[in-house]
Amino acid sequence: MPVPHTGPGEVDINYGDESIATVTGASSGLGFEIARALAMTGVRVALVCRDSARGASARENIARSSPSATLDLFVADLSSLSAVRRLAAEMRERLTRLDVLVNNAGVVKLRREETVDGLEWTLSVNHLAPFLLTRLLMPLLEASRGSRVVNVSSDAHRGVTLDVDDLQSLKGYDAFLAYQRTKLANVLFTYALSRRVAGNGISVFAVAPGMAATEIVREAPPWYRLEWSLKSRPASEGAATPVWAALAPELSGKSGLYLRDGAVVDSSPESYDVALQERLWVDSMGLTG
Repeated sequence: MPVPHTGPGEVDINYGDESIATVTGASSGLGFEIARALAMTGVRVALVCRDSARGASARENIARSSPSATLDLFVADLSSLSAVRRLAAEMRERLTRLDVLVNNAGVVKLRREETVDGLEWTLSVNHLAPFLLTRLLMPLLEASRGSRVVNVSSDAHRGVTLDVDDLQSLKGYDAFLAYQRTKLANVLFTYALSRRVAGNGISVFAVAPGMAATEIVREAPPWYRLEWSLKSRPASEGAATPVWAALAPELSGKSGLYLRDGAVVDSSPESYDVALQERLWVDSMGLTG
């Protein structure tokens, strides 16, 4: 049965003396609004941003909204696996625990590009980076009672299949299809991870924030960016469900769920294929080394 919607200002869960949340892609758009909403509840928030100047600006803006908030800034380019590893190491050094990890950062590349690791860019940032970061931060998540991993996916994952023999789109590249497949990968990863952490109290959710006004289409032609902005909800509204997933007490003890508009809903039939989830996990382990 769908869970009633709870807005960001109405959630209340106490993880302990100092609740800590991490949000990737927090310099603008959806990530910024998620971080700001979490900070307003009194949670200590670690902002992960690609650019130090934009990250500092985001931290200052959130501090103005919540003067008593404790905000940490971590700078990392998530298109680089070595940068993801450095980020995780720095977080393990600076933080004693992690109650919420929101894997939000994402990109859409109009043309096929490869990262410094020789990986297709969209796959690397949207799936492999959160896959690796989550695994490396597991000691911090395990140090918290009832911690949560929130993977920001999208309803764009529906209606597509994942070609595990061509994860890097070497046979042909379509920008939106590549994005859709990574959003499906987010859901597959959520379910596979949920099984693996079931015994240590960590909850894992995939979340569809809806079509929100963000910079994810910044590389698209002007006409597409205009159309996107006209159809999109404000980023603050898109942040409501990820924040609910992070904090809502009614989700305590639950895991392996797909959430949209403050409710538990079914994801695509393809996403429930356990063999596909496991194949993606194995391939992702190989690609991330």
